[in-house]
This record gives sequence, C-alpha cells and structure tokens, in this order.
Amino acid sequence: MLTDRELPTEAKFGNILENLDIRKGDQVCMVGCFLPVISALKKRRVNVVSVDDVPKPGAKPPEEVENLLPKSQIAIITATTIINNTIDHLLELTASCREVAVLGPSTPILAEAFSHTTVSCLSGIRIVEPEKVLQIIGEGGGFRDFKYYTRKVNLRLRKN
Repeated sequence: MLTDRELPTEAKFGNILENLDIRKGDQVCMVGCFLPVISALKKRRVNVVSVDDVPKPGAKPPEEVENLLPKSQIAIITATTIINNTIDHLLELTASCREVAVLGPSTPILAEAFSHTTVSCLSGIRIVEPEKVLQIIGEGGGFRDFKYYTRKVNLRLRKN
C-alpha cells in the first residue's frame, strides 16, 4: 500500500486490464481468484483459467498451475504468493508468458524488486485516506472494508 510520497512517477491509476497487452484468443492464467478481474477478462473473449488453494467456483486446484502457467500468454499472480513464499517458483513457470502481472493490495510497487524477473506489471493500491484505513484495521477490518479509501495503481516494468 502506497502513500503519495512513495508513489513512483511512472505509475498510473486505474484498472490492471488497461495496463496489459491482452489479445483476443489469449489464455490467461490467474493464480488467486480475483472474481471481478475474471469477469472482465471473459468479456474480452480470452480463455481464463484460475488456480486457487481456497475452493472457489471454477477455480482449479493449486497443483494444476504447473501445466497451466507455461501454456498461458498472460499470467496474473496474487501478491499473496510473495507472503506465502511461492512466487519464485510461479515466476519460473511464466518464462514463456507475454505478460506477467502481480496483483493485489499487498503488491509492493517497487520496480527494483522485480527487475530480474518475468514480471511486466505491478498492480496494487495507494492509500487515499490513511487515518480511515488505520482506524478500520485497528477495528479488525480488512481490505474489503477500506477499499473505498484507496486507488488502484499500476506500474509497467517492461513493454512487450
């Protein structure tokens, strides 16, 4: 999560899908289910497969990622994989992907951290009202409760 002072000048506000080169007929593999993103992708006439360790409608089990990521043109990976220490292996599987994005509120918008990886876009949030967010967290709330006090931010790392 970023404050105004920490936001890179190259970062752009908006939806992640506005920042990826997604083409009709692409296969998109999403690691972690972001249901609104999946819905938007399906409207673009691309094949979307999702993998999640939490059972969700349409999501495949985690072990299927080994076959799905290498066959995909686009990979969208939840930033939670950084926390659970699985991102390195997942990025190895994205070697043939045209686009690789890390997505979610915990995404570090730090180009240097991903400079030697396949990641082409970082998509996280900027906190607009820090006091409100701290209050909600202090009361036991999570992102769904404070998302109204944030803005989506994207940072391109390389052009494809």
